[in-house]
Amino acid sequence: MMNIFPESIKMNKNVFRQSNTVILLIILVVGTALRFFHFREIPFTHDEFSALFRTGYDHFQDLINQGVKIDGHPAGVQVFLHYWVKITGMTEWLVKLPFLIMGVLSIYLMYKIGYCWFNITAGLIAAAFMASLQYPVMYSQIARPYGSGLFLSLAMVLFWTNLIRNSDRNFRKNAILFVITASLNTYNHHFSLLFALIVGITGLFLIPADYRKRYFGLGLAIIILYLPHLGIFIYQLGIGGVEGWLAKPGFDFPVTYIAYIFHFSVFSISLAAGLFLFGTFQSGRKLFKSEFLMVSFIWFLIPMVIGFTYSSLYSAVLQYSVLIFSFPFLLFVLFGHLREQKPVVNLALVIAILVVNTFSLIFERDHYRIFYNSAYEKLVLDFRSIEDKNYLTIIDSHPPITRYYLNKHQISQSFHWEKEVKSENELIDFLKHNANHYDTLYLGCISSIHPVAIPVIMDYYPELVEENNYMGGSSYLFARTDKAKRNIVSLLDFNNSSPEFWSGIDPNGIIKDSTLTGNYQYRMDEEMEWGPTYTRNIKELISSQNDFIDISIDLIPEDSLNQVILVASLEDNGQSIFWNGSDAVRYTSNSIQETSAIRAHISIKLSDIKPRGNDVILKVFLWNKGKRNVVADNFTISLRKGNPILYSLIEKVP
Repeated sequence: MMNIFPESIKMNKNVFRQSNTVILLIILVVGTALRFFHFREIPFTHDEFSALFRTGYDHFQDLINQGVKIDGHPAGVQVFLHYWVKITGMTEWLVKLPFLIMGVLSIYLMYKIGYCWFNITAGLIAAAFMASLQYPVMYSQIARPYGSGLFLSLAMVLFWTNLIRNSDRNFRKNAILFVITASLNTYNHHFSLLFALIVGITGLFLIPADYRKRYFGLGLAIIILYLPHLGIFIYQLGIGGVEGWLAKPGFDFPVTYIAYIFHFSVFSISLAAGLFLFGTFQSGRKLFKSEFLMVSFIWFLIPMVIGFTYSSLYSAVLQYSVLIFSFPFLLFVLFGHLREQKPVVNLALVIAILVVNTFSLIFERDHYRIFYNSAYEKLVLDFRSIEDKNYLTIIDSHPPITRYYLNKHQISQSFHWEKEVKSENELIDFLKHNANHYDTLYLGCISSIHPVAIPVIMDYYPELVEENNYMGGSSYLFARTDKAKRNIVSLLDFNNSSPEFWSGIDPNGIIKDSTLTGNYQYRMDEEMEWGPTYTRNIKELISSQNDFIDISIDLIPEDSLNQVILVASLEDNGQSIFWNGSDAVRYTSNSIQETSAIRAHISIKLSDIKPRGNDVILKVFLWNKGKRNVVADNFTISLRKGNPILYSLIEKVP
């Protein structure tokens, strides 16, 4: 009888282990399916194109000088892509395949670390979130250092864990694997290098004292292996951050980041919060007794603090992508304190996580529609649908990427305009030359198009016939008809003696139109530096932070328009957050038909400013800086709907 009970216990443990293995397999199957869903249709991102266009050099030194140094990332992934595309060519799914596989393997590593640090329940729950959240899913689908860095960081931590917890077993094997994975992290991304440094320092405090010297030697080995890259790092450090397009983070960054991780979803956030509270009530006073909970908290927090501080004091570098290497440890902070549950409970929790997050990924984040429809490709495909029509065609995109998709889809037709809109006068001259020959205009543009390009186009093609929005860009059809539907919120034509929200109007400046229409205009001379001013809280105007505020004014010059400036600004509690002035001389060729006036424009792209306060004040005025003699009329403030999914991969999808 005495031998029966141990055998029964052993059988129960085996059943539990096998049941939890099945649960892990379910997680891996779902995680693989979410990453490989229609994987042949996953397009390249701009970041991937940028890297791929920096491959194919004949000499390795050229690759380093022209393909690595100028980019700001370490050499690892760029060198890998250089040789990988020699095998795969530019076929999207083949280029992405290693990163997709690493994304799946990251799920398993997440489980292994959670199991080693805490228990099997914590490992399964963390793996389920890793399998189904958009953050790791999407970066597994991008051939850049983020998915690879996630995998390498987790692999490094697993071997580090074996060194710390089982120093007396297979030390040499785990030491070699730790040095290799840590070194690969240093060559992968500067933030994965930072994370490797944090992990290495942490180990000095946790490894048994008898092994500390040997562990210190491993750190020296990693440093020696990084020395060939040190010159590249120093060069890139001098380049600075990406502040040309990346804003400095606000103090709400941590909250927004966590909301982003959990899909900005009430369902996903509630599920994560519920699991955290469930574990808290179960753990009681033992909640903070695990050293690995504290390690997880430190590892998640420090990269964010360093990135935030550097971005605030020096140059902007902090964005969601660079924190993906430390992101897994947030999951351990939230769920590492859960007690080990029976397999049936583990199964119920895992199914709940997978169902809720998959639902949110597909329907709330709309991942497979938004991410799989590249703006670069859709602009070309939308053009193909009208290429046989006699339309004036403009594309403001990335020329090499445009050519890639023209070749891919075997489109031989070229655009009438295929470059970035930099000069207002150049665009105006193009439109004036062509408008009489084409009744419809096609515009395909990425989000970086000059904000006034569309208002200027609508001076010649007033009707917006069709608009298609994609993540990062849009396509439009405009027509030369009188069916314009601009959302004008204020029009100052000087016929009203007390227009609402306007100030600074000198009654002596109001004159009667010299034509027979009987309308009134506003004349400024060398004694009048400041013209009419429109002031209003933008909360009363806009419905979305992706909208545009378009301002235009008709000017009749009596001499030069040089330094007659149309100004728009935003102030938050008296502090300027945006100021821009548009010199009317840029629009001297933008003459209005049948009049002697020209129309000047300025536009505010709110998506690049992100005004958050309740007291953000819009101010628009005419600044006669050059003390010119000029007549003004039709001072117009309009709203233009922006692309609602412009930044939907990092913001809440409307």
